[in-house]
Amino acid sequence: MPPEIIILILYLVSFTYAIYLRFCIVPGLRKRLKAAETKVAQLSTPKSPEVERLRERVQVLERIATDKASTLDREIDELRTAG
Repeated sequence: MPPEIIILILYLVSFTYAIYLRFCIVPGLRKRLKAAETKVAQLSTPKSPEVERLRERVQVLERIATDKASTLDREIDELRTAG
């Protein structure tokens, strides 16, 4: 088989694959990206004061889970003596 034919076949396969990506794959990816962006936007906006209160509680629990035990013990003792 002459090398020109092989090069032509490779060119046609590459061109066909590029067209396939452009018109079949990319629109689907854009649609999924847009759906994900709207989901993130919905999750990032607070819906109620209850959601904000729960976020604050989660932050406190995360801090409790990551703080050193001595700091946590001291803060608990301060809360007991204050209340």
